[in-house]
Amino acid sequence: PTKFNIWEMRAAYHAEVAQVDDLVGRILDALTETGQLNRTIIVFMSDHGDMMGDHGLLYKGCRFYEGVVHVPLVISVPGSPAQGSVS
Repeated sequence: PTKFNIWEMRAAYHAEVAQVDDLVGRILDALTETGQLNRTIIVFMSDHGDMMGDHGLLYKGCRFYEGVVHVPLVISVPGSPAQGSVS
C-alpha cells in the first residue's frame, strides 16, 4: 500500500465515522423531541475495523491487533445507573 492510498482510506473512514455520529445525533434528537428517549433502550455497537495501514496492512482478517479488536459497545437503559466504561 502506498501512503497516498492509506491517506485516502483514512480520510474516507473518518468521513464515514462523522456521518454515523451525525445520524445517531439526529436519532437521539428525535427521541428527545418526541418524549421517547426515556422509554427507549439504546444499543450501539460496531464490527471490527480495518487496519488502515497499521502494521503495513490495509484490510481486516484473522489478526488480533488493537485497531481490529477494540470496538465500541454502548448500552443505555432508561432508569439504570451509569456503569462507566471498560477498555
